[in-house]
Amino acid sequence: MRNPLSAILQSSDAIMDSLKDAHSHPNGDVTISADVLETILDAAKTISLCGQHQKTIVDDILTVS
Repeated sequence: MRNPLSAILQSSDAIMDSLKDAHSHPNGDVTISADVLETILDAAKTISLCGQHQKTIVDDILTVS
């Protein structure tokens, strides 16, 4: 369980970092509207929060067992 959750969390972090970098470099090839950027970042944050919550549950269950 820990490995898939780690992959999910790392991927959501990578998405957030990439979008922030793309948005902060207006001279780049990528053009993303502010609304689309905000929507994607919110979705990535939600994935990250849910993954962290699941990781906490798994860690607690493994500690108890």
